[in-house]
Amino acid sequence: MTHPTTPTAAHDAPGEPDRPTLISRSAAGPALDAATLYALLALRVDVFIVEQQAIDPELDHRDLDSPVTHVWAEVAGRAVAEGAASPIAGTDRGVVAGARLRVEPGSPASLERVVVHPAWRGRGVGSQVVERALALTDGPVVCKAQEHLVDWYARFGFAADGATFLWAQIPHVPLRRAGRR
Repeated sequence: MTHPTTPTAAHDAPGEPDRPTLISRSAAGPALDAATLYALLALRVDVFIVEQQAIDPELDHRDLDSPVTHVWAEVAGRAVAEGAASPIAGTDRGVVAGARLRVEPGSPASLERVVVHPAWRGRGVGSQVVERALALTDGPVVCKAQEHLVDWYARFGFAADGATFLWAQIPHVPLRRAGRR
């Protein structure tokens, strides 16, 4: 099945055997195919629940809503076979990072569930996904960021917009980014 968007340019050098081509994709919630949704959810469970031991329901019934757009980065081939990606069933592709942008009328857009596979952290993949998600809206954007990532989100124009709070037993900070004009 083809995704309803075209991939963006690769961020890793194509053709080098140890550096797979990284492809950025996006799809509206209702248009997301089951295999990709499963790979995104598997990555989120692996990172948020298993790695971070966060006790919070990952399935929040919002992933397929019409105001939601998923943005993700994927690779093909060896990275999937070596477990450095959440495999998309029936393909040789795997998800290495993802985010969800929820845009509802009358409210700021909400950047949610930003996640990067541990093997891909520090390589710019998370930044690529966040930049693509933010490009989908001109209005203000809010985000609930893990406290240790506040400075990382500041690179995208986010600033603290409230007091630190616990979510799934992890300190989070509400952030806000002004809209583009």
